[in-house]
Amino acid sequence: SYTGQQLYTSYYQPYRVGASISRSASGSQNSLNNALLAIDRGEYAAALNLLGSSSLKGQEAFTVSFYSGVAYQELGEYNRAIGSFTQVVQQGDNLLVEQSEWYIGLCYLKADERQKALAQFRSIASRNGFYGQESGKILKQLE
Repeated sequence: SYTGQQLYTSYYQPYRVGASISRSASGSQNSLNNALLAIDRGEYAAALNLLGSSSLKGQEAFTVSFYSGVAYQELGEYNRAIGSFTQVVQQGDNLLVEQSEWYIGLCYLKADERQKALAQFRSIASRNGFYGQESGKILKQLE
């Protein structure tokens, strides 16, 4: 059986924004783009400030929540990261749900919340999505 810390280190890969940045954005979209650039540079506190000033609403609000979660996770604020990623999952039908669920599980590992991590990875593995196999491997190492 592995510790949550060991599993986190083995499976965590930092999120890379890269190509999702638009060069022609304006207004609140520009704040979001600047935040994404800050994340790519490893300036997570600055990214959170920019994300906080981004006024995206509705369907696009989940994007701000996701990248806030990424920044919090990189800063070691795992409970805040879980909260941000949970907002994405609750938003429902968007492209970042699976990644958010995966990062929630990893944050539970890092926060030493083994039972919550087990439940999260069981849920992911049961749906056979993108992170299904990786979740199954973690479960075998946790149980």
